[in-house]
Order: sequence, then C-alpha cells, then structure tokens
Amino acid sequence: MERQVKKDLKKRMEKGLKTVVPLLLVCVLLFTAGCSGGAAQTTTQAAAAQTDATTTAAGADAAATQATTQATVGGEQSGGGTAENLFLLDGTMPMVKDPANTPHMKMLMVCSAQVVVDPNDFVQTQKLNTDTGLVFDWIRIPEEGQTEKLNLMIASRDLPDVFWNGVSESMVVQYMDQDVFLPTEDLTEKYMPRLTAVYQEAPQYLGQATAPDGHRYGFPYIEEMYDLVLSPGPYMINQTWLDKVGKQMPTTVEEYTDVLRAFKAAGDLNGNGEADEYALAFGLNCYGGWGSYEAFQIFTGAFGEADVYSRNNAFDHTAAIDGKIVYTAMDDSVKETAKYFHMLESEGLIDPLTYSPHPSGLGNALYRDTLKGDVAVYGSFPEWAPVNDLINRDVYNEYAVMPRLTGPNGKIGERGNYTEMHSATGCAVTTVCPYPEAVAVWVDYLFEPEIAATTNHGPLGINYIKTPEGRLAFNLKEDGVTFNLLPEYDNYATQRVNVTPVRGSTAILNRYYDEFLDYNYDAVDIRALQLQSGKEEIMKDFEDRWYPVLMMQIEEQATISQIKPQLDNIVNSYKMQWILDGGVDETWDQYKSELEAAGVKQYTDTLQGAYDRYVAAMG
Repeated sequence: MERQVKKDLKKRMEKGLKTVVPLLLVCVLLFTAGCSGGAAQTTTQAAAAQTDATTTAAGADAAATQATTQATVGGEQSGGGTAENLFLLDGTMPMVKDPANTPHMKMLMVCSAQVVVDPNDFVQTQKLNTDTGLVFDWIRIPEEGQTEKLNLMIASRDLPDVFWNGVSESMVVQYMDQDVFLPTEDLTEKYMPRLTAVYQEAPQYLGQATAPDGHRYGFPYIEEMYDLVLSPGPYMINQTWLDKVGKQMPTTVEEYTDVLRAFKAAGDLNGNGEADEYALAFGLNCYGGWGSYEAFQIFTGAFGEADVYSRNNAFDHTAAIDGKIVYTAMDDSVKETAKYFHMLESEGLIDPLTYSPHPSGLGNALYRDTLKGDVAVYGSFPEWAPVNDLINRDVYNEYAVMPRLTGPNGKIGERGNYTEMHSATGCAVTTVCPYPEAVAVWVDYLFEPEIAATTNHGPLGINYIKTPEGRLAFNLKEDGVTFNLLPEYDNYATQRVNVTPVRGSTAILNRYYDEFLDYNYDAVDIRALQLQSGKEEIMKDFEDRWYPVLMMQIEEQATISQIKPQLDNIVNSYKMQWILDGGVDETWDQYKSELEAAGVKQYTDTLQGAYDRYVAAMG
C-alpha cells in the first residue's frame, strides 16, 4: 500500500508541473465568473482556460515549489514520519501513538447560517478528539456561494486535507482526472472494515458510490430510516366531512371521485358561512416533499405505469424496467390520468391555487399556506408532514389518512429513484493529505453504530440520553414530544448543528432501531402515516422499477443538462393544458413528437450508460 501511494504521489507531482499554469488561469476566470454569478458559465470558462493555457518555465518552478510543500511521498510529513509510525491503523483507539508530536490535518466544513459555534469547539468534535487522539483543525466556510468558493479553492490548489462535506458527486467527476481527490477503494478495503461490511450488505450503495472511471472518491453518508424519503407522505382526507356527507373511507378511485362530488354538493362543510371549501387541492408540477404535493403524479400508477416526479433531478419521469431506462411520461397512464383530472377540474372540484406556483418555487405548493388556517377548507390533499402544515390542532384532528386507492389499471403511489445513501462523497480526501490511511481509520470509527448516531444527531447527554435498557433515546421532556434544549437554543435543529458536525461520512442502518437506537423523533409521525397509506406495499411494488442517483461523466451531465429543461417544459405545459382544457386524445401524438424532437431518446440512452455502469459496479 505504501509503495503504491508513493508511486501515485510522484505521478501527481510530475503532473502538477504541467498543469499549474492552466490552473492559475482557471482560478482567475473562475473568480471573474463568480463575480458575475454564472455557474454554467464558470464551468465553460474553466474548461476553456485549461484547454488554451500553456506551460511556462516560471510556472513549472512555481509548481515544483507547490508540489513539494503540499504533497508528501509515502505518507511522510516534515517533522512527522510515516502513517505507520504515527498511528495505530488496526482500528485500536486512541489511534495516535504520540499526540504531542503528531501534526494536525485540516478539515473543511461547509456551515449553514445556523452554525454559530466553531466546529473545533463542538461537543461531539471534542469527543472524537478524545476517543481517537486524531485532531483536525476545522476550517469553516459559509453555505451561501459554497460551489463557487470550493471551485476557486480547487483551481488554486488551496486544498484542505479532507472535506467534511460540500463535495458533490458531480464535482468529483468534474475533477477526477485532475489529481484533486484521492481514490478511496484501496483505503476502504485495507483500513475500513465497518464501511466494507456496509457495502457487502447493500451492494446498491457500492454501485452508487463508484465513479465513471471505476474509482470511489470520498466516503458515503448513509442514513436509513425505513425508506422514509423514498416515497411520498400520506394522502389526507377530511374524516369530519366524510361523516357529515355519510360516506365511508374510499378504497378505489371511483369511490374517491364520488366522495369529492359529495363534498362539493354539501356546501358549507366547515360552517364558517363562506363558500371557501374545495374537495381537492395539490401542487401541479411541484416536486417538493419527496413528491408528496403532486397528486397528478401520485395517481398515474392507478392508470398504468407510475410516472415518478419527486426530486426535480435527472431521474424523474424515468424507470428501470427489465434493465432498460424508460421515459414514463410517455406512457398511456399519463394520458388517462390527464383525462381523470380534467373531469375533476371541469366539475369544480379542484382549488384553483393548484395551478399557481408558490413564490418560493416548484419545491413548494400554495395550498400548504391555506392549510395553516383556523378552519378546514379542503376535503383532501397529498402531504409530507401534516403536523407541520395543519398547525391548528382542531383542524388537524379532522383529517385521517386515506388508504392506497385502486384504479382501473393499478394503484396510486410512487417510489423515487434514489436510495438512502444521501451522498457518495461525504468526506472527500484530497491528494495533499499526508496521512490518508489515518483518515480512513478515523472515518471508519464514525461508522461505529453509537458514534454514527451521536455524530449525526448530537452527543450523548445533550441530544441523546441512554435508557436503563441501554438504548439511545432522544432527550425529550416528560410529555414525550418537547425537546430538552440547552438555554442558548430555541429549537432542536439549531442545537443539533451547533453541538455536532452532522452527516459527513457515516451510516445509520435500519437494524439499529431494533438493536439500540430510537427512531428519529421528528419523523415518527410521518412514518406512521406512511404505513397507513400503504407504504410497505408501494415499496414492494416498485422493487423492479427504481434505480438510484447515478454518477455521470462530464459529457453525460452536459447532455442531461441540455435536454432535461426542454422535456420538463413540455411535460409540465401539456399537463396543465390537459387538466384545464382537456383534449389529451387529440394532442397526445403531438406531445410525444415534441418529446422526441427535444431528444428524449438521447436522454434515456445517456441515463442507460450510467445505469449500466452502476449495475456492473455492484458486482
């Protein structure tokens, strides 16, 4: 391993002599582009600078100096020694042999505006220092403008030893041939038994973490929550109104339609003397809440192939059917769903707010603002977390969860194209890191179950307590709902990010909830309502349809970025036209022709290439 690291680092030094001047020019252009605010333009200019710049003798001298100071051969650092001499690399903790003479490494962390405590002073950071003996100097940068800042750092080679967060999969691909990030598959195999076991148990994570060049960069952040975010939240219906109109809870699309008509016919069901009731509200073309606010998409499965739209990313409107990527927005299920919703609209059953975008964008829906009122105005609506929107408790208590409806050719519901590996590149090690072996051992410690939970959600004694049975429980007051907060914080979310670095690279697995860990206290209600909505059946029905977020080559990313906005515009425009005005039969062929002209085949072919690599990487 040491011999291979030495070879790799020598190659990087030699390559650095040839690339430093282009990189300096990239830095200048990136700074200029950043001031003008164009992310896509920044990428284009950077690529052009790398292509056009030429090496000079002075640049070579500067590169030699920089390479000498930043890179080390064989894990050696001035005043330190080899990783084997300084650290215990077998997982024994503390892992530092001589703390007084072991140099610190630099860890960069992107922080939200909520973070007011220096990450070096986090309670959990201090615990990790004590447990492992390995101390990082934490450097923070603000979340706002992070992409531009990170690109500038990389272009100028002003790199930390490790990125705690902020490095996306697309960024790794962008720089994977420029000796910025260290491949980690060998480090994982040799020094990380806990992460290796996770990959063995869940090969889909291994496939998702593998870059187009076959390497893995950084270490993953995995948080399993019984598939919580892999499907929408509950579909809510007003039980009080059902009782008033003498209807049973619907179980089919036909029965649901009959209920909506009864709600409209009944008039002033909320008793406020105003004609403000609507049988149905949702957010057309809204992808927020993991797809929870878009009833049209949720209903497509009742009429055939479900058309998933839940993240506004490259993988929406697609499915992997028998290993083939299919653009599901061209399935006849969309046509039949459009007919159904046009019927509801023509009968005055849908709130007009459904068709207006929220001021904050398509990640939100206007009807959610109405839900926060003091009277119930909707007979039914799709939701993610009802307790957050139905803030009047009396209104909240009027609603019940509607079961998964059966339609003429299937059932409502969808499962998004992603997994509970939320990042494949949580902690990313750079090529200037002098002791990547030690970093790998340290990160693997974060995969120890109790350390994983407390590093992600907060330290023991602050955000967690340990019960007499040995379980980690959230530190709640006697009511079992309110969090015990430190005096300086007024909510759990703010306290959390000021006592622990959160996320990074770790794994919280489903089995931990059975073994020792309480389920996330702020998600208990959401999961319970999902189960009532048919969650387990939905996940089973989509077992052979979903695929994860795929890591794509630069050229593939460019293709997707060019075609996706055109496809989305066509799909979204026609959906609104069909619901409001009808005519889907007359314009269906035209709709498909426009999608074909926009490049839908090239789009799915591009995804297919990335999907095939993912399958191959799983082994």
